[in-house]
Amino acid sequence: MKKNIIFSFLAIVIVAIVAAILGDAHSAMNASTASMGLIGLGGAQQRATFDKIKAKNPTKTVVPGFLRVEREIKNGLTTYSFNFTRDTGSTNDTEVKLDRTESFVITQVGLFLAKKDTALPNCEVLQTYPNKTVFADGNKFKADYLEAIYNGYLSLKVKSKVYMEALGLDLFRHVGAMAQSSAATFSEKNSYDGFINMVPNIKLSGDDPHSIDITVPVKSAAIVENDVANMSNHLVMIARGFLIKQ
Repeated sequence: MKKNIIFSFLAIVIVAIVAAILGDAHSAMNASTASMGLIGLGGAQQRATFDKIKAKNPTKTVVPGFLRVEREIKNGLTTYSFNFTRDTGSTNDTEVKLDRTESFVITQVGLFLAKKDTALPNCEVLQTYPNKTVFADGNKFKADYLEAIYNGYLSLKVKSKVYMEALGLDLFRHVGAMAQSSAATFSEKNSYDGFINMVPNIKLSGDDPHSIDITVPVKSAAIVENDVANMSNHLVMIARGFLIKQ
């Protein structure tokens, strides 16, 4: 009888240990899968953010996603306004905007430079600094003039609430250890470069007015427009986070 009791106890312990191991493995697998789906940046933190958003919106679909808006760089222009709502302003093929019936929680925001070529539509590579190989000097345009942008600042307002008064744009500037040196080479760049975390996270609703403005100290004498045939310079803003849909 005593042996039976001992064996029964040991069996219960073994079952509990096996269940715990399987449970940890299952949790690890779920966490890994979640990390892969949740943008791939800061998986654990992103998962926690997702859980909070889902808890507040139990009947809605919450999925990872991004928004993208572009503005052409113009000579003499010192303020660029970005709006992520779909029906505001013209939409380029590469832009992704928010429907009026949707909401978006921003966890990261990135700012990039891009040179568009009408002969190669939608083939531009986003730059995290004025890459002189990409932004080759033109007649009067010089890549160095674009550096003034990174001495500017960003402000963000949703409805009447100001989330950011003046965020330095130098935070978005990144030059990798291997910068591009010719058309045959590529600069070192990963999915983190050019992005910063938004703390606290900012929620945009499609039907709420918002404004994201960039103020840059570009002087009128600085030629920032690309004056090479078929070329134009652009600012690209990307917001990463979670889309909330009905």
